[in-house]
Amino acid sequence: MIRVPKHLGRLARAAGCIGSRANVRTKKGGVCFCKSLMEIKCAKLLEESPKVKRFAIEPFAIPYQVEANGRVWKKKYKPDFFVEFEDGTRQVFEIKPTSQRGWMLNKIKWAHAKKFLDSAGIGFSVIDEKALKGFV
Repeated sequence: MIRVPKHLGRLARAAGCIGSRANVRTKKGGVCFCKSLMEIKCAKLLEESPKVKRFAIEPFAIPYQVEANGRVWKKKYKPDFFVEFEDGTRQVFEIKPTSQRGWMLNKIKWAHAKKFLDSAGIGFSVIDEKALKGFV
């Protein structure tokens, strides 16, 4: 089942969850932890799609650097979903509300992720609430 944080409370139950779990099993029968209602919706769509062979939530960390005010911070970014489709293509999805797409830090880490994933032949997309409606 897909677990959701307890602090989502009524919102989680309204999205089809019981207690702290969504009513969805992963393709391998495991349990996934989601941090937002948008991630829960995405996980459900991936689970139900016949095009999806398998998927993982926050499967790996991508290193990147942020330079500001003469300092360099080394960070790690964990994208939300890694998806392997039945046709063999692989894609990483970041789930973010439209309001956060323009944040500078997000733009920096997504640019690093795209470069890193392109070199491995893996696609990268940011999915907002509008795109989630027509997703998979």
